[in-house]
Amino acid sequence: MLTIKNQPILAIAIFIAIALIIYATFVKHISELEYKTFIKPGGEYHITVYSYTSLISLMPGSSGDRPGVIKLYNKSNQLVAEKDIEMLQLIDNVEWSDTGVHIPLMVDWALPVNSRKETIKKKRAKRPFM
Repeated sequence: MLTIKNQPILAIAIFIAIALIIYATFVKHISELEYKTFIKPGGEYHITVYSYTSLISLMPGSSGDRPGVIKLYNKSNQLVAEKDIEMLQLIDNVEWSDTGVHIPLMVDWALPVNSRKETIKKKRAKRPFM
């Protein structure tokens, strides 16, 4: 009869296998893959949506059901804001304004004040003098 006492290598292998299964199940993500990018008119900001990759694959045809993260960057490519999301397929449009960005059912972010002041200055500078 095989027992754990007689087979320490088998016991270690079983323990490692169980630990890997638990790790693969609960690990949030291993890496991020770019899924979509939305650029604000004028190029001051852009939003990039990343999908998380994990050790456990999803069912065929369910790539849009994947969790991910939304990241807002300025024109210097500095991260301004980010938010985890449950399903990538819910992001299909981004609504930009001078003061913020809205992704329906996901996020409302106010754009930094310094950037808005620069935009207003640029708009005023383009106006012809009368």
